Amino acid sequence: MEIGIIGELQVIEHLKKKLNVITYLPYQDKGIDFIIVKGNRFYQIQVKTSKLQKFSYFWFDLMLDKMVFSNNTIYIFNCFVCFKFSCSSRFNITQCSVFFS
Repeated sequence: MEIGIIGELQVIEHLKKKLNVITYLPYQDKGIDFIIVKGNRFYQIQVKTSKLQKFSYFWFDLMLDKMVFSNNTIYIFNCFVCFKFSCSSRFNITQCSVFFS
């Protein structure tokens, strides 16, 4: 499975557990990975996932012309670490939780 899809699924699982949101996946990828609904508000979520590079940094390629800018669009940067026997992911949703209250 592609690292980007794994990152998206990890974020979806985290948001559902921590914020109790409803998730909708689009049929086609048009720049938004998924939509979440909390109460009567909805948010478009774009997840960017990067593997640890050379054991020292993460690299995210962002194409400005492909980014979606709106009041209800949130970008989440998922830092994915995979060693020989285990994988983990580090991302900070704390700042995003302000939007979901």
